[in-house]
Amino acid sequence: MNRLCLPFEQISPDFEEKQPGSMTPEKLVRFNTLGKAQSVLSIYPDATVIASDQIAVCDKLVLGKPGNIEKACNQLRMLSGRTVTFMTGLAVLSEHAVKYETIPFHVSFRQLADDDIRTYVGIEQPLDCTGSFKSEGLGICLFERLQGDDPTALIGLPLIRLSQWLEPLKQL
Repeated sequence: MNRLCLPFEQISPDFEEKQPGSMTPEKLVRFNTLGKAQSVLSIYPDATVIASDQIAVCDKLVLGKPGNIEKACNQLRMLSGRTVTFMTGLAVLSEHAVKYETIPFHVSFRQLADDDIRTYVGIEQPLDCTGSFKSEGLGICLFERLQGDDPTALIGLPLIRLSQWLEPLKQL
């Protein structure tokens, strides 16, 4: 948000996210994104609330955050040589408007050696990251190709779409 030069306050929503398997990936990311936004809007009804959520899908398997080193290594082993689709939900809500979109982004992993996986996970500790990597850091070394309209969607907040909706330059 700092990149858009807009004032903001970050608030953790009081919302329990649904977990993978409870609905289709598209419905899941929409449900969680809008649920977070509505939770915050109910406390701050005069605000404009921005929320996002992200899931990753590889061959119909929805990936979660690994939570520990072994699961992160296993997840990267599974992703080696494969393509993952990240679906990032973006919502902007106010008392007068609701905007929502799912922005896809595709990550093709190169063939990863087990030593490289262990080294990467040991250094970057991507335990709270869907897909077990941080593309804004050393994780970029794991990829063969990135494909999508908005690379910031991969990090979790699609700033290109958000800037189109908010038109920050007109507010400066």
